[in-house]
Amino acid sequence: MVNSFDASILSAINSLAGRSAFFDQIMIYAANSNFKGWLFISVLLWHWFRDGDPAAVRKTRDHIVCTVAAGICAIIVARALALSLPFRVRPRFAPEVHFHVPATWPTSHLIDWSSFPSDHAVLFAALATGLVFISRRLGILAFAYITLLVGFPRIYTGVHYPTDVLVGFLLGAAIGYVFNCSPIRGPLGRISMRFEHSAPEIFYPAMFIVSYQIATLFNSVRHLLSLVAKWSG
Repeated sequence: MVNSFDASILSAINSLAGRSAFFDQIMIYAANSNFKGWLFISVLLWHWFRDGDPAAVRKTRDHIVCTVAAGICAIIVARALALSLPFRVRPRFAPEVHFHVPATWPTSHLIDWSSFPSDHAVLFAALATGLVFISRRLGILAFAYITLLVGFPRIYTGVHYPTDVLVGFLLGAAIGYVFNCSPIRGPLGRISMRFEHSAPEIFYPAMFIVSYQIATLFNSVRHLLSLVAKWSG
């Protein structure tokens, strides 16, 4: 059964589906595109290489490293919860929801993936929280951005319930906050900067690989794990 909170919001948003083919396609693109991740990584890289006071640059880089680490942790936590909590069928696959699918975006592979929580919401909320520590104005814009172009499209296309996204945002924000607080930021920042100074030829390729995975929402890792699960099953 769908709770009244999810049912009312989902019904209101789903009532918009099918009214405009152009808007439907925009929502499908926003829900499915990796552009969201690339934009966040581009902003982080811009701040990493930005000139300024050495102390300020060092602090910013510490926050960037912690934000990237928070993004990795966010995905792991989200996947662990999705696998350990009771399975929740996504709205577009739940007959009792009577969800009107806005267009033919192929999501049949998601039928075996639990809806709760939204790993997209957890990941991007963690990244947006990290940006708050780098620039409060930028962080606020980031949260507005993920609300409009991450959370809303996932609900609009029936991939998630509102509570999947809401809990994902709260969980991701908590993870991003913890990683950027001084008890973790200090040691993690010192270790990463020592690594960057002593072995830049290893540090930067490693950061590129991690950044690429975050930008593409860990799609290659997900695919690999799916293949392993099918093979082992």
